[in-house]
Amino acid sequence: MMRRAASKCRPADVSLNGYRAPDPARSRNEVGIEVDNNLQSGVRGRIRPSGATVVGSEAMSSRVAPHGVAQGARATGGATSARRAASNARASIGLRGCFSRGRRRSTTVAARTERTDATAASSGDDPAAFIRDFATVALKMQTAALRGVADVPSQLAKQLQRAAAPPPAGFPPGPPDDVAVALGADPLAFIVDTQRRHGDVVGLSLAGERVVLVADPKVAADVMIHRAGLFVKEGTAFFPGSSLAGEGLLVSDGESWARQRRLSNPAFRAAAVDAYATAMARAGAELLRREWSARSVRDCYEDFNDLTLRIVAEALFGADVRGARAREINGAIKEAFEFFGRRSAAGMIVPEWVPIPDNFAYNAAVTRLDKAVYSLIAERRQKRVDGSPESPDDPDLLDRLLDARDDGEGGDGGGMDDVSLRDELMTLMVAGQETSAILLSWCCVNVASNPRCAAKLLEEATAVIGPDPLNDLPNASHYSRLKYAEAVVLETMRMQPPAYMVGRCCAEDVFIAGGKYALPKGTTVLIAPYLLHNDARYWDAPGEFRPERWLEPGGVPKGDAATGVERGAGSGGGGGGGDADAPMAKGALKGMGPGGVYVPFGAGPRVCIGTGFAMMESALLLAMVARAVDVRLRPGADPPRPRALITLRPENVRLDVVPKRRWW
Repeated sequence: MMRRAASKCRPADVSLNGYRAPDPARSRNEVGIEVDNNLQSGVRGRIRPSGATVVGSEAMSSRVAPHGVAQGARATGGATSARRAASNARASIGLRGCFSRGRRRSTTVAARTERTDATAASSGDDPAAFIRDFATVALKMQTAALRGVADVPSQLAKQLQRAAAPPPAGFPPGPPDDVAVALGADPLAFIVDTQRRHGDVVGLSLAGERVVLVADPKVAADVMIHRAGLFVKEGTAFFPGSSLAGEGLLVSDGESWARQRRLSNPAFRAAAVDAYATAMARAGAELLRREWSARSVRDCYEDFNDLTLRIVAEALFGADVRGARAREINGAIKEAFEFFGRRSAAGMIVPEWVPIPDNFAYNAAVTRLDKAVYSLIAERRQKRVDGSPESPDDPDLLDRLLDARDDGEGGDGGGMDDVSLRDELMTLMVAGQETSAILLSWCCVNVASNPRCAAKLLEEATAVIGPDPLNDLPNASHYSRLKYAEAVVLETMRMQPPAYMVGRCCAEDVFIAGGKYALPKGTTVLIAPYLLHNDARYWDAPGEFRPERWLEPGGVPKGDAATGVERGAGSGGGGGGGDADAPMAKGALKGMGPGGVYVPFGAGPRVCIGTGFAMMESALLLAMVARAVDVRLRPGADPPRPRALITLRPENVRLDVVPKRRWW
């Protein structure tokens, strides 16, 4: 693992897996000779006196991602980059929240390359391997940097030109000046104030990019559901891209996305999700037995980050990630996620190829993670070749994705290649870990602020699961009966949706709001679930935490002419409901939700594939917590405030965790 040295150390003191990099006091020629002598995998590089890097292998060169090291890292892990398109996008430095992924794919398809050994030994055990890995990461970053820097002037010129140009005809009205600084300083306050001043559809200039903020439920439904094909992920401003997720479901588009979605769907059907409940309960019990076994003030966000990481790793890889391998994978994931947190919290988005210690540590973590993941994929494939059962009795997500075949309507009958598998596994880690930790943290904050809610959770959990929090562990059959716990989760996502904004990009010139506004191709549309979920026109007492609202009959949050929906009449935005006697929770996550104004997991074809997983995980863990401990605000402390970055986190979630002593 690469560690940043003390601030007084020279750059030479940056180390990887405990070994020190070559001393920069030595000449570059000497360093180049040492690197050459230690590169034994057929990929040879030289650091020349001029600082230019020569990559001696065409295969390696074709794998290096121009704006990151995803492709190059796969070379270390032994991936086939067969179907990868060479990226044209260059990540420019911009204000946080004002970073455009740009066009990720070019029309030129990268050449097919052969897989290399995916089971290479950890570089921490071999100085020569360390030199290879260190040099590989450094060369990839330098190559990416040379390409990225070349595009910076043209990108800046383009952004300045857009910023100086007047809004196109028919563009929605909004603030006259560029809003990058205001949005970057406090995204949540900005979108609330912008809606108050300018309405539900607002045109913005964001660091030279044309952006439209949407808090109109009908326009949101049009973008996410009715005309979803016209609004894509590629080119979306505000959300920075990452080499970690590759071309997974979060960022891909078109037929590539559709095929991956078809192949991934079986792994998230109800029966498959139910099988993951054991991992959730086991990890939850470990937290209660260890970190939460004695009264203390805990950083709940950090605790839940570790907890959800263990859960998602076991759900993805099963028994293969226990022990030393689990520590290797979880350590690399945690380091990558900490990088995302630091990058989101910074005032500037720095591209991953910029040669700074944080980026090098991140790229090294991705390389280690790729090695481990590709090794797991190779082992599972080999078991099938050796005659092991294709479908184990207790399949994990990797098994299900390996067994998936695109044999439905429009399918090609094939499965996922190694790179696709890697990208989807990484995507599930990214999407399934941090947002769940944020959601559970907000749930605990709300429960700590509402003692009556805590008492109801305890009563329900004891009746449904049993009285002993450490031995009566929940399973999938309990989830459907934890109605109040589900209501707490739904209400938490209403008030504090982790995905408080959802981004799309116009794939062509389009009209929205019934033809009222014209959006040119390339315009980013930012839909704001936070605004929809907290609007007094659609919700009774939106500022109050009231889980009971989800248990009341009616089907919509509020009968109001603003939504065009009457209470009990179902949802006008493609949402669930329709049964006047059914609680609002029924169908809450279908379409645009109750009243067409509830979309914590998005909506339409791109609705979060892990919705069922996240809901069951949150409800089961919340019930476990309610039986074992009391979570309380610290004396004299106010509830944590929301901090909007890429996601909506609670700030400083330090709560007083008080175990119910009779269980220990």
